[in-house]
Amino acid sequence: MIYRFRATIPQRNSFYRDYEIKGSTTLFALHKFLISDLEFAPDQVFAFKGFTKDSKGQSTYGLADYGNGTVDGVSIDKIVERGEVILLYIYDIKRAKFLQLSLQGEAEFSPRASYPRVVE
Repeated sequence: MIYRFRATIPQRNSFYRDYEIKGSTTLFALHKFLISDLEFAPDQVFAFKGFTKDSKGQSTYGLADYGNGTVDGVSIDKIVERGEVILLYIYDIKRAKFLQLSLQGEAEFSPRASYPRVVE
């Protein structure tokens, strides 16, 4: 399954990117892709927080298991199965900087594409 996510930085109104991500992609692989694509510092502590549409069911995913799994053990498929349609990628915990990834829907698989990828 391929999912389309819109990435925004709530503090910056002019920024957005659309990504297509395979369902089998782990959060750790997504982290590596995002720091490369957005040129974030790779040495920062990071975490993901998952939210349902109504902002309930918050899960926290990190290098350590906070009760919902670790970033290298949880895939995008698992996030979607849990009904978590919003992911906060906290890329600078000390400064509370984050990227919001909102599920937009499913996308068609392209055999010539490499995933994850920027589509807009």
